[in-house]
Amino acid sequence: MNTKHDSPLAFPSICICRLSSVLCADTSVSQLQTTHLLCPNCRTFIGSLDTATQGYRLRKPSLSISTLPSRPAAAYDPERWLACTLLTAAEAQGVRKLYVSCQNEDVNQHPVTMQLWLFATDLTVSSSTSDKLEPLHVVKMMYRDAAEDSDVSGRLNAVALSEGEVELPRDELRELKDKLEKSAALLPQKARVFQDWRVGLLRRFTESDVAR
Repeated sequence: MNTKHDSPLAFPSICICRLSSVLCADTSVSQLQTTHLLCPNCRTFIGSLDTATQGYRLRKPSLSISTLPSRPAAAYDPERWLACTLLTAAEAQGVRKLYVSCQNEDVNQHPVTMQLWLFATDLTVSSSTSDKLEPLHVVKMMYRDAAEDSDVSGRLNAVALSEGEVELPRDELRELKDKLEKSAALLPQKARVFQDWRVGLLRRFTESDVAR
């Protein structure tokens, strides 16, 4: 795979890698004559036509890859990709607070937006409620619905920090909210809320994940 910035065109046999997607223009894909790609077995959405580059953009969270046909394919759960996307966006914009909204939001749909505050970007936690025996490497963040009416006079809200922006597909934004809400089970009861913010955890990639 070639890692480079998107070019005006996508070329056959060359894949252009981005943070959470792969741009592909192999002839077996480009001749499908469809704007959305679904898994033929489970019908999961795996990618869509990128009109700007004349190729198909495949979502990494929906893919698995094997270096050899004899080896099992490796895949990572969407939670790690979400954490990676948020951390990269925060670092690129030089912020810790993010306003998260939907890509290509339909005006007929109820908007889904969130505010996030990345509190600890690389934390190791252990919890008796975890489904894993080993400690978890996570991002700890505070979050709330952006549409919520809140007490802006609160000490936390009064902190003057720049706020960045990131857009996610609607299904990924809903999954982000679901993962954060469920992660509360890993925290002590008193640590799940701070002022008008909720506290959540997202598992993140580690060096061992990348070396697999």
